[in-house]
Amino acid sequence: SYRSMFHIALLDGRYDDARNHLKKLLAIRSDDLSLHRDIALLKQVEKSTTSGEAKRLIEESLKEREEVVYDASIYEASRLTDKGENEAGEQLLLQSLEKHDRPVSALVALATLKTKQGKDDEAKTYLSEAIEKSEDLLPARYNLANIYIRENNYMPVEELLAPIYELAPELGETWFNYAVTLIRAKKTSEALPVAESYVERYQDDPLRQDKVAKLREFVEKAKSQQSDNLMQQVNQQAK
Repeated sequence: SYRSMFHIALLDGRYDDARNHLKKLLAIRSDDLSLHRDIALLKQVEKSTTSGEAKRLIEESLKEREEVVYDASIYEASRLTDKGENEAGEQLLLQSLEKHDRPVSALVALATLKTKQGKDDEAKTYLSEAIEKSEDLLPARYNLANIYIRENNYMPVEELLAPIYELAPELGETWFNYAVTLIRAKKTSEALPVAESYVERYQDDPLRQDKVAKLREFVEKAKSQQSDNLMQQVNQQAK
């Protein structure tokens, strides 16, 4: 229903409504990898110069969805890995890469399997390829960012999480991880509104109290520092 309302809003030129429908869809179906097409479509339509061009883009996108080839190997691989038959599932996923021009669904599934096996380097390779094929593949960006966070390597994380935060901050712990990444990069002015939003939204969530406390402490210190800096500027001007 949300996807249908998303397309209707796009056709009507109600881009804010379309974005809101898409956000809700991402929140409840973050496992749906096909959503990267909707994100890309929204970007294209928002950049279109005429309603005719927008309508053409939407119709072409819907037609492409109808022509998507069903890949039984991916679903069978998922069934096998759920049963713990990882080797058999991996072989099917590798076959899917060969048969269907390395689909992102197979790449992400392989990355998930490698992560479970503790082979993060291989998982990063598969996820990086998936993102290269589709920069709007938000779950792949999120999973890759989590690997770098586990490695305590925050350099690539900001670029990976920024597009998710802009559209779907409630995807996993994007909100918190993005705030921490900005704080570690010493980007206080950028981190402050992200941290404040997280604290405001989750301050009553019993499962997030530790994270809320950490970001609240940062917010208080950052605001105190801003106040001190402002006072110093006032005093300097007074002199």
